[in-house]
Amino acid sequence: MTARLNIKKIYLKGQAKADEAYNVRNIGREDDLRGGNAGARIFSVKTNKYKSIGKCPRTSLLRNLGIDDVKDFSTKLMFDGGFGSEDYLMDKLAHGHDGKFIPEGEMVCEWTLPTGRKVTGTPDGILADDDGNPVEGIEAKCMSSGYTVIATCLKKQPRVQHLIQSAHYSMTLDIPFQLVYVSRVNYEIGGHMYNLVRGHERAWFGYNKDMSVKHMAPTMSVFLLKWDEEGRLFYRHSSIKEWTRTFVTKASITEYYRHVDECISNGIIPDKITAKSATNTYTYSECDYCGFKSACKAYGKASYEEWLEACKELSSN
Repeated sequence: MTARLNIKKIYLKGQAKADEAYNVRNIGREDDLRGGNAGARIFSVKTNKYKSIGKCPRTSLLRNLGIDDVKDFSTKLMFDGGFGSEDYLMDKLAHGHDGKFIPEGEMVCEWTLPTGRKVTGTPDGILADDDGNPVEGIEAKCMSSGYTVIATCLKKQPRVQHLIQSAHYSMTLDIPFQLVYVSRVNYEIGGHMYNLVRGHERAWFGYNKDMSVKHMAPTMSVFLLKWDEEGRLFYRHSSIKEWTRTFVTKASITEYYRHVDECISNGIIPDKITAKSATNTYTYSECDYCGFKSACKAYGKASYEEWLEACKELSSN
């Protein structure tokens, strides 16, 4: 009897080839800092120290050095789902927009730090006019957990790293951006999650026959971004008129990349994330979900070389 094909093995082999193709496309950008690893570094007058929000500066440094995030098979599948969701959304926008649509990769965000190191990134899509002039940028994210749906849809709070990534592209291209979250599944509501959804708009839910909440229905949640004259970031959910003021400024995003660049050049362990939100609103801690957490806990106050070796070992496992 002929042996059956191992689908998971074939999938992992294909994923490895896709990663190789990605690396080939990015030849010449190995020394760049990435727009997808965006953050902000904000000076606190109260503590006389900087605090970092968004993507952890440590993971941005590691990515620059070719040390990949630690992802198990389940996490890789989740990321693949996000890429697929993004592709579907961009396809619909390209067909629905009356002007021209500029897909990912055809417009690169790029600027240069004082040391000469570049910061580069590629937004998910750009809506342009009939002549191809950019009008608005789009950054797409897939809601891969019920808690993300609750945060972005019910509480009207974007994830801080997604917000700053969109803001970074906006300030670099000098166009408005919208951050678009899409959920394509029913997220069951049970246990303490009932307390989190209580009192919110009925439109977000699916119901049982007795009208008790059954699940969070597939949906789309959109945030609009803007800058004030002083370069401070504001956002609002598309369903409300009020704008939310954030801690993020154009200068703080620039300072974030300057800090990572300095640490790469001088062999210094960067700041870790010290703030969880772009406002005073609580959100989850990125460190709790980071594959390098054990290295930072064991070697975060040790030498740069010891910390780096520990991160390399985790990445290679």
